[in-house]
Amino acid sequence: MKLDFFDSLEALKAKNEAETGQTEIIGNLNDFDKWLDKINEDCSD
Repeated sequence: MKLDFFDSLEALKAKNEAETGQTEIIGNLNDFDKWLDKINEDCSD
């Protein structure tokens, strides 16, 4: 049986929050770039 993330409770909740304006800013583009850099570092080990 194939599970689809988009049908998961977490994804449906996030979709509803986005569609109803219940979002909050948790960082900026610099934070996002740092997060991506950290992921890339972890993946290259």
